[in-house]
Amino acid sequence: MDAGQALTAIGTLTRAGIASVSADVIFALPEALESDPLGDTERLLEFELDHVSAYGLTVESGTPVAKWTQRGAVRHVADDVYEEEFLRLRGVLTGAGFEHYEVSNYAKPGRRSRHNSAYWTGAPYVGMGPSAHSFDGETRRWNLRDWAEYSRTVAGGADPLAGQETLSPTERLLEQWYLGLRRAEGVRVPQGGEPVGPALDAAVGAGWLEMEGPVIRPTPHGWLRLDAIITSLTTSAEGG
Repeated sequence: MDAGQALTAIGTLTRAGIASVSADVIFALPEALESDPLGDTERLLEFELDHVSAYGLTVESGTPVAKWTQRGAVRHVADDVYEEEFLRLRGVLTGAGFEHYEVSNYAKPGRRSRHNSAYWTGAPYVGMGPSAHSFDGETRRWNLRDWAEYSRTVAGGADPLAGQETLSPTERLLEQWYLGLRRAEGVRVPQGGEPVGPALDAAVGAGWLEMEGPVIRPTPHGWLRLDAIITSLTTSAEGG
């Protein structure tokens, strides 16, 4: 499906009276693909959607784009181009009344994704089916991936568990930071900033994070560097 077909499908849904429609926009595509994410986003706004997700391209192994890249037929966009497209898309969507409430997600007031927000806030959830993950607040578990093996296991009355992990207190804290900094609400800093005070100070000084009382939030430039911020927090927490 190309952009034109996607826009046609969205138009069909909205004309049919579907109350809530969300669309995804992919930016930072190789120049050779001649994409126009900003133009596509502006056309999406004509449908008066209440939710839009904007994702920078991630090249997965085995995909056509990965093969083109390996052959040298296309090149990844430069970091400055990625940043520019991210910020321009953000400007278009927030200018149209959308809240930038998570690093990749925008919603009209009151129309945030409740499903995904449960993951970002660390709420317990149950996953059913092959590869499905579940979380009870402390332990995360996942089911067998292969459908045939999953089906045989369930039919035999056994648990289709493939693996599980229980997070340590430090791992839980860092995951709360990672999920919290993905969201516009940010996270509440522990008293004294432990165990990641120095890393926080550096990120604030760089303009990647901002503090309001005990709460620290990402700036738009900080969202672009979220992985680097979390890496520095992890190193600080581990005493590196």
